[in-house]
Amino acid sequence: MNRLIQLLFSVMLLTLCEVSAQHIVWQRTLGGSGWDELRKIGPTVDGGFFVAGFSASPLSDDKTEGNLGYLDYWVLKLDSTGAIQWQNTIGGSGEDRAMDFYQTMDGGFIIAGYSDSPVSGDKSENSRGGLDYWIVKLSDIGVIQWQKTIGGSGDDELYQVVQTLDKGYILAGVSMSPVSGDKTEDSLGRGDYWIVKTDSVGNLLWQNTIGGAGYENLRCLLQTSDNNFVIGGWSTSGAGFDKTEPRMGKSDLWILKLDTVGQIIWQNSIGGSEEDEIFGILEKDGQFWLAASSTSMAGYDKSEDSKGDADFWIVKLDTSGIVLWNKTYGGSAGDFPKDLTITKDGNIMIGGFTVSDRSEDKSEDCFGNKDNWIIVVDSVGNLLSELSIGGQERDYLYSTQRTGAGDIIVGGFSKSMRSGAKTNDSPSDDYWIYLVSDRVNTLKGTLWLDANADLTIDSSEIRLANYVLSTSGKQVVTLTNKEGAFSLVIPDTGFLSAGFTDIPYYSSTPLLIQEYFTGFNNIDSLNNISAGPLTSQHDLRIKLTRVSGCSVGEKLVYAIGVENNGTDTIQPIIQLYSDSLLHFSVASLTPDIVSADSISWQLGALLPLSYKTIYVAFLPDTTLLTGDSVSAWVTVITSGNELTPDDNQDHLQLVLMDKYETKQFYSVFDTVPNIGSPNFTGIEYVYYFMHSDTSTVNRLLLNQQVSELMNPSSFEILTAGDSFGYFNRKPFAVEPAGFRIDESLFI
Repeated sequence: MNRLIQLLFSVMLLTLCEVSAQHIVWQRTLGGSGWDELRKIGPTVDGGFFVAGFSASPLSDDKTEGNLGYLDYWVLKLDSTGAIQWQNTIGGSGEDRAMDFYQTMDGGFIIAGYSDSPVSGDKSENSRGGLDYWIVKLSDIGVIQWQKTIGGSGDDELYQVVQTLDKGYILAGVSMSPVSGDKTEDSLGRGDYWIVKTDSVGNLLWQNTIGGAGYENLRCLLQTSDNNFVIGGWSTSGAGFDKTEPRMGKSDLWILKLDTVGQIIWQNSIGGSEEDEIFGILEKDGQFWLAASSTSMAGYDKSEDSKGDADFWIVKLDTSGIVLWNKTYGGSAGDFPKDLTITKDGNIMIGGFTVSDRSEDKSEDCFGNKDNWIIVVDSVGNLLSELSIGGQERDYLYSTQRTGAGDIIVGGFSKSMRSGAKTNDSPSDDYWIYLVSDRVNTLKGTLWLDANADLTIDSSEIRLANYVLSTSGKQVVTLTNKEGAFSLVIPDTGFLSAGFTDIPYYSSTPLLIQEYFTGFNNIDSLNNISAGPLTSQHDLRIKLTRVSGCSVGEKLVYAIGVENNGTDTIQPIIQLYSDSLLHFSVASLTPDIVSADSISWQLGALLPLSYKTIYVAFLPDTTLLTGDSVSAWVTVITSGNELTPDDNQDHLQLVLMDKYETKQFYSVFDTVPNIGSPNFTGIEYVYYFMHSDTSTVNRLLLNQQVSELMNPSSFEILTAGDSFGYFNRKPFAVEPAGFRIDESLFI
């Protein structure tokens, strides 16, 4: 992948990733050509790592097996450096999402998630209804030993699993099923915590449905030091059924301690006036730490105001579940914690993702749309350190675990190309894994274009951004930032060397950085490297990308990037051609010529190893409709003899969409209900839709009384859109793409 895409989007490059005295020492981007989403990573007894998530990728790139359905479990065993030892794609013909795993006493793994697949592929049992709990037992080399499908006639989503002392398993998730299939208790509300105990081969021993009259969403399960269990999630229920406390906000944390047969020992509802949701829990010295997100201001249990749209909210409980203290951390936008772990010095590291720029507790802007955000706090919640880590697009953190050596392994998924902290490309969402350690040595310096060949950095000479510096074998990699500076963090001692390998037509002086370290935590900062041309070469590259807009009636903004990878100064001409139904609006650089079908710029002198970006906005014609396509072409012209002429042109075709494109709609009803009937008081349905700017697919569940939320007269059956097979759900008999709802009627 050339650097042009990275340079179009990257404003700042992260070269030294620190968490207190911690550094990223290696990272891996793993995936196929489609969507791959990591949900859990952890260390294994042999010093390696295990990874669980789900994938829509076919056989491609790192994926050695094709997809079996829409989504499959995708699990990998890695060695101590993150290299793949084995992998397995596990699934049926439908949707299968692995959410958690646990390394078992026999050295194998139990994989936990949910599935709607019938008997097909690897699936040996039919779905009980919608989504079911699906557990799969693997050997230590990834061979399926047994599996179990557990569920009722509704949706049952499994999020957590642990192995118990009797070699059985506790499964914890959410159920919307009545008594049916394996379910022996009715749902108490719209969704309940559902705890299931199995024996060592997955046979169901007991179960408990726990909830109130509203909706409960479980996300956490912890086996405690006294061999009981703490479960946690969030609740919209007031007091009633199993819930003993009234609701404080729109959603509250709901934490319960259960005994070994699933009976409630204690419970606590914790929250403020808005939305509070928990994603991680750990035990330290018999007390409990909760990692939650909160939009609440101070009030009820919340002692501090929200700092933005959502914040990290850390709550500490005593052994009986009573709140000892709580602290709020965040920036001015959204910050969402997903996991927490204990560092080797006894502090607490909380990881998640952020859309906040520098503000409040955040000391750095986001590199892209979403970055990983890691904070470390002491035993009373004082913020010790914080760091944003990411590339130029979206980077999600979902899992953090401490290794036996005291390092921290971090996992999530990324759609960033090589930029910022990201050293590998992700054209689509890929697993992203990195190891954080304080047992490192650091090589620092600057890479620059030595125009006068005097081996001295002059103020007028170009600093080279986004070039890769690596140790031999590329075990450790970093990028130069926009000032050409680099900081290569190496988890080793002794004789260390590193060099640049991706600067064509140039030689570097010295070829290698070499240093000898006798211990850890040393920094060698005298490692400036010059790049000098070998011969005269012309090598221009141009790239056309969409920056924003792809919807009917919405301004469409392109970025044109041209890069001089050669050794000569060039004066290129850029020409942009577009469909006649795209009307030029404005450009960041005033064009020299604007005609009916093209726009031209004479750039002037473009120095070697430099680049230029032009942003161009068009207004789509009012006759364009959803589903229509628009195209643009760009070319760069130069008088020299181009070495890579194929890189001198680019083309981009886009399909216009509604702001939200319906991907699927389905209901609990077999036929379309009579909306106008006086007996029609409510509807339960699931609505999948995709935001056209971010390509994020959202799943919306509504299960409410019409009198509370919506006016039946506002429902309008729309024409069919995308195939309903996309999500393998049963649609309405007439297969509408969805209901149009008057959003102003929502509370």
